[in-house]
Amino acid sequence: MMGRLSVLDISFCKIGYKGIACIAEALERNESIQQLNIKGNPIRSCGAAEVIGHIAKNVKSKVEAINMNSCQIDNSFINALKKCTEIGNKLKTLELAVNEMGEEFVYELLDLYTAFKWKMRTSVSLRNRNAVTKSIAEAGCKNLIHFIM
Repeated sequence: MMGRLSVLDISFCKIGYKGIACIAEALERNESIQQLNIKGNPIRSCGAAEVIGHIAKNVKSKVEAINMNSCQIDNSFINALKKCTEIGNKLKTLELAVNEMGEEFVYELLDLYTAFKWKMRTSVSLRNRNAVTKSIAEAGCKNLIHFIM
């Protein structure tokens, strides 16, 4: 039956941009999926942007958790998040670990959390953790609190 699926786990299915773009279009009309697991698919930032964009357009979307770990997503994904700022309060969890983001991504993400009072939890692992840890320590922790709450 259409629209009754609450969890869609298509992790490690070798889905690329074309495949995820089709799935993203369907998510714009879906009213039942609550958890989306697409980890381990080489969708890159453009595919991740399609997913976020179509979910954000769907006012009846029930999606509250997306796992995009290991999807070859880089810093450019921040542009999709900037275009869909409502996604930060729509989702409860956005998993972005084991991707290709750098410290610039984290700082811009922190800015989005602060500016739009996002409530979702996000996990991000970075290419160079030592540089980021040092930079965060130097900048202070007041903005980091918004990021981890």
